[in-house]
Amino acid sequence: MAQTAEKPKPRHSRKTAPVQPRTPLWSDPVARILGVLIVVVIVGALMTLISMLITGVLPLMFSPQTAAEADLAQYQTAVDEVQDPDSWARLIIGLARAGKMVEAKRQLEAFRASQPDVTRTQAIAYAEAGILIVEERYEEALVVLSEMRTALWEAYQTELATDKEQNWAVAYGIPRNYFQATYDMAEINMLLGKDAQALELLNDYLEKLPTDASTFVTRARLKQRMGDLAGAEKDFLTAQRFLPDDPEIAKGLEEVRAAQ
Repeated sequence: MAQTAEKPKPRHSRKTAPVQPRTPLWSDPVARILGVLIVVVIVGALMTLISMLITGVLPLMFSPQTAAEADLAQYQTAVDEVQDPDSWARLIIGLARAGKMVEAKRQLEAFRASQPDVTRTQAIAYAEAGILIVEERYEEALVVLSEMRTALWEAYQTELATDKEQNWAVAYGIPRNYFQATYDMAEINMLLGKDAQALELLNDYLEKLPTDASTFVTRARLKQRMGDLAGAEKDFLTAQRFLPDDPEIAKGLEEVRAAQ
């Protein structure tokens, strides 16, 4: 009878202890609560970060990378520290021009709420007009700027007529925002093809401030477009007295002289 070979036995045989199954982490109620809280905190932080990126708040928290960002940071600081109206208006306009319209409009509403007794101050009006211009709502912007310009001129004339010892009209002259509103209105009219209205506004500007070289250049370009080459040459020459080495003025003079 054939014998069957026995299977070789391991040289060293040993008994092993049974492995105990591990308890799942989530079976612990305390661990479950902590896990849920961590998830909630992470999701909340991410939502806040996304919201700040969308509204344009986040870039102002970091060091500015461009001149425009530096200006925005400077205006934001002035608003945070003393709520300076001019800085607030320029912050709003800067945000709008940078494409951060949601944050610009939020700042405008905060600006209005900070002065509940005033329907529309000059600075608020200027900020509102800036947003309208960026949104290409030019006719509405013209209305706001015109009202602002009229109010500034009337305030200046009223103050000038008084005999107060501390007279801001005498001390500082025509408000800067009057000239800014006038120039912006002229630019909008030029954009809309209303050259006659634009020229009237620039004439008023330079009659009151005849030392602004850049506005002489703007009027020279407008006159050049309207076919008044002699008038354009005269304005370019006036601007050149203030900025003798400016290449744009030299180029403009060359163009109008060649066309005459």
